[in-house]
Amino acid sequence: MHLVSRHVALDLLLAVLVLYASFWVYEVGNYLSLMLSGANVALVISGILPVGTIAVSTSHSWMPTAVAKLLQVAFSALPMLLVAHRARSTRFSLVEGAAICVIGLFGASFYWESLTLVSTLSLGVHEILYVAMAIAVQFGLMRAMKYSPFPRDD
Repeated sequence: MHLVSRHVALDLLLAVLVLYASFWVYEVGNYLSLMLSGANVALVISGILPVGTIAVSTSHSWMPTAVAKLLQVAFSALPMLLVAHRARSTRFSLVEGAAICVIGLFGASFYWESLTLVSTLSLGVHEILYVAMAIAVQFGLMRAMKYSPFPRDD
């Protein structure tokens, strides 16, 4: 029983670290995608968290914004997908759940980051669409990965 409680404590600690790392993963993904698009990019850091990416597009920018945002989602989601897969194989269900949650938010962020490309709906409608997309991605991943927050016997 004592060994199980250590495993759960480690699982919780690692899940918190995954959530912290997700800020860095997202902003570094944003940085890389904008840099690849030809923009002059800088990462803005406040304390221990990145708070944004500043980009100035140049006339040499060859990549449309939508493609850059798709790359950002890919650069951000791929490491978290690997974390979720590794957590599953080591039975860290909280880490796996945190990674799946983050991937859902990253997937929905494509919509949020591309608001300039969609019609001018009210902010409330955009927020509802964003949350709905995040939930859909999370449930889709949970189903695909057969995620359960309860200990597995496999």
